[in-house]
Amino acid sequence: MMSQNFETFTNIVNSSPVLTDRFSALVQDTISAARERHGVDLTIEDCTSIAELRNATLGAELDRDELDRQLQELPKLSDSKLKVDVAAGDQEAMAVALQKVNAGKEAVHHERSSEDRARRISLARELGIATPPPVQDDLRSRAEKIELLQEVKNPAKRVALARKWGLL
Repeated sequence: MMSQNFETFTNIVNSSPVLTDRFSALVQDTISAARERHGVDLTIEDCTSIAELRNATLGAELDRDELDRQLQELPKLSDSKLKVDVAAGDQEAMAVALQKVNAGKEAVHHERSSEDRARRISLARELGIATPPPVQDDLRSRAEKIELLQEVKNPAKRVALARKWGLL
């Protein structure tokens, strides 16, 4: 996940018990805060990629506002917030999610196009933009819908109908 190499920082922290303890405490606080506020589980690699945590580990004063800003830039948090906004029906969030799903598809080699399509469909599902919201059908119960689905012979149509009714 890390696009940068933080080997030098890791070596410095590992060479000093004081820095190791400080970094561990900062990482634990950050992971707990992300889980409580955003419902996202961060890794140590995610925390290492945050410049404010690295600076605070090395002795700078921790700026909570800057830390929050850098947290929001992490892919896990930005995807989580985007997913919530899409679920709330925010059209701008849907446009951003669609742009994120389609980013880079022009640069994919034709031999990798199937893999890229699968990746984009998976991301679209994660963000909540792959399928339309379920149709509200108050006339039928869940059990009645399942019985009707069992009568559909075509598996693709069965799955599409189940998604349409909000059963999948």
